[in-house]
Amino acid sequence: MIKLRRLKIEGFRGARFPVGLDLTDRNHSIAIYGDNGGGKSTITDGLEWFYMDRIDHLWKEDCKEECLRNTHFPDDKDSLISLQFSDASLNADKTLTPKFRSKYSNKSDPFKDYLEQSGKERLFLRYGDILRFVLLTKGLKRTEILNIIGYHHLVELRDTLVSACNDVEKDSRFRSVRDQLIKNEAFLMQSIGQTFKSEAELYLVTNKLIQPLNLGINVVDEDSLKACIGAIKTKSDTAKLERSKKLYDFHTALENLKKEATNTKDFDDFLDVYAKLLKDKEKTKKIGLRQLLEQGQQVIANQIAGENICPLCLSEIDSSIVLQEIAARIQELEQISKEVQEADNKKGSALLNLGNIKSAAVDAGKIKIDDDPDFAIIYDKIASLKTDMENVIKDIDAKFQKLEIIAKDSELFDKQFNTLTEEIDKLLPMIKDKISALADTDAQKLQFEIFEKISNASRTFRDNLRLSRELDIFEKQLGTMTKIKEDFIKLQGNVLQDALDTISSDVDKFYRQINPEEGIENIHLEVIGEEGVEFSYTFHGTKTHPPLKYLSESHLYCLGICLFLASIRLFNKRNKFFVLDDVITSFDTDHRIPFLRLLQDHFKDYQVILLTHERFWYELINAEMRPHGWLFNDVSWSIEDGIQLKQSVIGIKERIDYKLKNGISDVGNDLRKLLEHILKEVSFNLEVKMKFLPDGLNERRMIGDMLSELRGKLNREKCNAKDAPILDRLVTSSLITTKSSHDSPPFQSRGDIQQVMKDIYEFEDLFFCPNCRKYVSTEFGDKAGKKVKCRCEKKELDWQFG
Repeated sequence: MIKLRRLKIEGFRGARFPVGLDLTDRNHSIAIYGDNGGGKSTITDGLEWFYMDRIDHLWKEDCKEECLRNTHFPDDKDSLISLQFSDASLNADKTLTPKFRSKYSNKSDPFKDYLEQSGKERLFLRYGDILRFVLLTKGLKRTEILNIIGYHHLVELRDTLVSACNDVEKDSRFRSVRDQLIKNEAFLMQSIGQTFKSEAELYLVTNKLIQPLNLGINVVDEDSLKACIGAIKTKSDTAKLERSKKLYDFHTALENLKKEATNTKDFDDFLDVYAKLLKDKEKTKKIGLRQLLEQGQQVIANQIAGENICPLCLSEIDSSIVLQEIAARIQELEQISKEVQEADNKKGSALLNLGNIKSAAVDAGKIKIDDDPDFAIIYDKIASLKTDMENVIKDIDAKFQKLEIIAKDSELFDKQFNTLTEEIDKLLPMIKDKISALADTDAQKLQFEIFEKISNASRTFRDNLRLSRELDIFEKQLGTMTKIKEDFIKLQGNVLQDALDTISSDVDKFYRQINPEEGIENIHLEVIGEEGVEFSYTFHGTKTHPPLKYLSESHLYCLGICLFLASIRLFNKRNKFFVLDDVITSFDTDHRIPFLRLLQDHFKDYQVILLTHERFWYELINAEMRPHGWLFNDVSWSIEDGIQLKQSVIGIKERIDYKLKNGISDVGNDLRKLLEHILKEVSFNLEVKMKFLPDGLNERRMIGDMLSELRGKLNREKCNAKDAPILDRLVTSSLITTKSSHDSPPFQSRGDIQQVMKDIYEFEDLFFCPNCRKYVSTEFGDKAGKKVKCRCEKKELDWQFG
């Protein structure tokens, strides 16, 4: 796997002149210190642009490539990012011309393959990126994880399948066909007394109906059915027969219209649900903010407007707090969205309800009996109702999209509907009388009735056959798409959950190593329903989610870092390095050393490039990681020269040596800090108890206090170091360091300095192992052998464990 050997930047971002980072042929890890705004992120920016051909937090309108070249760099030179790798065949320069055209010097296929693979890996973590994933909605988390594992293209396919299924299921024609079939079945039961699913059943019913007419015809197929209908017409007055049928059909249509007009239950249910949704107007206004909030979450997390800058007003903000507030508001809006979805489903039923009324009006209006003035009024009302229904349906759709109030028009649904049904009630018996008046004899009346039943049965059956075929197509389409969708979601869920199980194991392990004994356990990423992915965890014995519910800002940042580290182990296949750019800023102090130990335990084979602006954190890294071969650089910046890197003099011992080599004798304060640091390390590892001091004074104890308590502990444990002469001499040395570090002139004697240094080192040697670079500790104690040891057990002291 690939590590970095050397990096060179010139004319890029904060680097005006050539800036070199030499990680040597041994591919060392490195910590880089620089003040805020000092240009250290130029290194991260350069690496990100080299691999990704973009810098996410900078890539926005009027920025992009234009922001990459140093503003003081000559217009006739190309900006440069040059990388040398552990595999020299991949070495490459990437240049950016003054006209913002970029190119790589390495044109080989292996380099192209390496670059393509690297674009899919997790190489960079900035402070602004940490909370981004943790605070995303469940749906966006699912999308992000699929992106990480290389299944991002499946998101669009899945969404397409889900959308297609929903579109078919909500298709107005599908619902209308299904509804019409139910109505036709009810009509057959009412008019014939039974339903039939086959032509054989239709013919059997027809033969029973025509028996009183003695036609001498046995209906067995479509031709004999037509012959039967023709024979009835021949035996009857055709004009009267046709008029009787038209009146009968009009009677049926008006009955159906009355039934539909008096049944607005689905419409009323929708109005109730919708009214509850709009009851809290402020809440409904928030619904339209969800997309904006999600976009804002991405913009702030990616620092598109800048670090801790509001993208709307460009004022200064605390991004971490704002991201948490946005996540909480999106979570609230998810519940509101469910209410909106329920209202939307109800709206579909309501529109079908109103559509049925409109369709019934259309059907009744088609049956024209123009030569009878008794029907003039009803035709006008039917036409008016059709137009009103069209307007109501359009109004509902338009107002629902804007979440405006939808009220039931009492003038239409009460007064106009009541007038219509009253008119229908008056007409229905009149139509029956008109039908009866057409028949001169009982035999003719019977012919009319049988003709109507046979004609309606045949027409309804043929209509049902057509509708059934159409419904079958819809249902097969829906069934097939649903099966594909369900199988796809199941497969995708299994693949996703396998990845989540693997990554969750590391996230939980890493998190508990940094935050031991804090009651937060069993951290796990889980597929939630069909739509999302969310962290679950046990909080003091209770399983819960999401992280925002109980975790502090520091713990949320820790969770984000652990996820990044876990994803590196799982998904990075080519690169064995990663960049951490100012990611520990929001860590609680007592979690920082455990984080460094985590890197030692689980990422010792990885090359880490760690950048920070916190001096104390930088000193901790030096103390902990220098023995493991880490390099340390300081970055400085000026308008004239841009950024410059130099080897860091960060360790106290190294700082003292540097001062002495350069003739600086003011080292009293450094010597005091060195002795205090060693005393604290020894006391911590040997569990030396000291009295409690308030208000942070525990961290500012005097050397004499710590030395006294340590000697007491050594005596009680009968430690063979208790009588070491250096313990007495150290009292004098501590007096010199304390005196010289306060309001006194610096040391005048180089000999005094060397003697104090010698005493401090001799004291440290009592407890420090040069092999494993660790102090003896009760953690590695041997109670049976009455010894305390270092990690490698080559250094040991007598200890009674009293």
